[in-house]
Amino acid sequence: MEDPSEDVVHTAQLLMETVQQEVQEVKQLHAENAALRQALASRTTNFPTVSATTPHFSLDPNKLKEFLDSLTVFFALRPSQFTQDKTKVGYLISALSGPALAWTTPRVAADDPRLSNCIAFVVAFKQMFEHPGLESSAEEALCEHPAREPGHSVIQNMV
Repeated sequence: MEDPSEDVVHTAQLLMETVQQEVQEVKQLHAENAALRQALASRTTNFPTVSATTPHFSLDPNKLKEFLDSLTVFFALRPSQFTQDKTKVGYLISALSGPALAWTTPRVAADDPRLSNCIAFVVAFKQMFEHPGLESSAEEALCEHPAREPGHSVIQNMV
């Protein structure tokens, strides 16, 4: 017959090994958590946010060209923040209010493919909100940049 104290010692050793394994797993999880927090913090600080000084657009078709021109400059000055069309469209939407913002709601809800294509989104947006009598196209204002060759889109070059 075995000594009961040997069973107790053996059980204690097994429990100690299990606890040590658990401690290692917790340490690994803490390290992974810290890395994820750091990655999230760096992504958050790099994402452009709309502020009180950001131009906004609600409905006035006479202000659309000015609004899109302002975004063109903003995108051109921050090319590392606007590397994807979806980011540009998201920023544009976040600068809308009133009926213009309401127009985007069903498109966002339906995950409209134009949300990932800035030019297609701006074309649809202009069709809805641009004053028909404006001589210069808001799309041209958004797609052209004086520092680039004529005909090259800021949006296309930043993608």
